[in-house]
Amino acid sequence: MYDRFPRIGLKERIGQQDMSLDIADAYINGRNAMIEAGVGIGKSFAYLIPSLLINQVSRQPIIIATSSIQLSEQIHKDLRFIGSRLGFTSVRSVVGKGMGQYACRYRAADLLQPDDSSSPLSTLAQRIVNYDIDERADIKGGVSDAVWSNVCVNDCKFERCHYKSTCSFYEMRAKINADASDMDFIIVN
Repeated sequence: MYDRFPRIGLKERIGQQDMSLDIADAYINGRNAMIEAGVGIGKSFAYLIPSLLINQVSRQPIIIATSSIQLSEQIHKDLRFIGSRLGFTSVRSVVGKGMGQYACRYRAADLLQPDDSSSPLSTLAQRIVNYDIDERADIKGGVSDAVWSNVCVNDCKFERCHYKSTCSFYEMRAKINADASDMDFIIVN
């Protein structure tokens, strides 16, 4: 695959290639690999490239654990980018975040009070019910933990919730819990 990099507009990096080969070798030989790599060698691509191939062969989802939600989302974008550049027509992936990152329409609807539409909590609940907000990250400028704790997914009703068809948390959980053959990559922090 690395031989094709110049033709598809990607830069060749020897450290990246070595890391990819170490990962592929560990998989083929049923070993673990712990790899430390410096800044700028392209670690994400170095493990995503063999992971795409391993997933294609094994038909089992690849689980990638990151240190932050932002890194999980970046890996998700990188996966789409490198997958399309290398000719993978379909890469099914999901970014899994904790309950506290998702808005709950069920809880928000319970908070709506017709006579109290000016409070920050009421305004936030209305935006969630109106489908303007699915996740905490959708709120420009952020929101305090105290306010968010009133509207985030907490004690999800799952199948019993009448908002499940439009719930980002429910959709993410369904993808993570799908059959192994239905998901290629699960990226979590």
